[in-house]
Amino acid sequence: MYLSRLLVDVGHDPDKHRPGRNWLRDIYAVHQRLCMAFPDKKRETDDAPFLAPHRTDDFRVARLTSNTAVREQRSSTAGLLFRIDPIMTQFSEHDRLDGDEQHEYARAMILVLSAQQPNWEYAFQNSRMLLAAQPEQKRYEPEFKQGERYRFRILMNLSQKISQRKRKTPGKETYESLRTPHPEGKLDKKGRPKSQGKRALLTWHKDTNPVQTIHPWFEMKAGVRAQKRVDGYVAEGALIANRPFTLEEFALVKLGWVVGYKPKPKGKNSELPQPGPNYKVQHDTLRFRSALLEGVLRVEDAAAFTRLALAGIGSAKAFGFGLLSLARMR
Repeated sequence: MYLSRLLVDVGHDPDKHRPGRNWLRDIYAVHQRLCMAFPDKKRETDDAPFLAPHRTDDFRVARLTSNTAVREQRSSTAGLLFRIDPIMTQFSEHDRLDGDEQHEYARAMILVLSAQQPNWEYAFQNSRMLLAAQPEQKRYEPEFKQGERYRFRILMNLSQKISQRKRKTPGKETYESLRTPHPEGKLDKKGRPKSQGKRALLTWHKDTNPVQTIHPWFEMKAGVRAQKRVDGYVAEGALIANRPFTLEEFALVKLGWVVGYKPKPKGKNSELPQPGPNYKVQHDTLRFRSALLEGVLRVEDAAAFTRLALAGIGSAKAFGFGLLSLARMR
């Protein structure tokens, strides 16, 4: 495993072009650029200066597991984990704007966990203006022990799978099923055709604190507690005996939205729209409800916790969610 840090140059002068800031506003573009650090051998050999148009099939990344990484085509469920973290940097006298009373400004750090060693030089050789410094990377082979305590940080996609929705009709309420057959024809544990519910935003009652819902939901996603709902809202279920960890402290740092713009294919045989007389790129808007969580946890099952830390937690991992950052407490 490899852990990388990329310092993004977001700029602090609104009168100047700030490509790094604009890049971070499109999570699909961030995901796409990070995947460019994993070109296949043919692409890396045939197009060393990275002049050819981007093709998804030329960039493959390995699934993140605690076992031997298996190379496979990049998809929304396989590949690297990353998270964009804001950091604060002091102004130098030279950098400060005239009349600006503020002494610090925000920068952004992208943390990347990958099963393969990334080639950041290849990924950013034609986009060096996005970064404020050379990327850093190191081997990451964590060893966890039962009873160890860690401070953690994670960005979660606040979503849930629902199998039915309430439908109001005059004089009565009915429920409409949202389940559809699994596209790959998978079976559940009892050998029955597996179906999929519809993914929807995680919600909570307007009169309650969001933490009351997000806390048990996060434990459910991490395999710490059993699933439970009360009146349609997530509630605190029973602790699982062989859980990977126990939460000792939990804090909701920030709620927000993550947005991306995925180009629509122009034709059956073309991946991206091609320039022409009526050239106009059209996009599908990606929108995710995010929650930045921090706290303290205690490892219960070291093997299960290792799998969780390397594979990530929750959905939308391809778009900056699920990376669990840890700092051992002495």
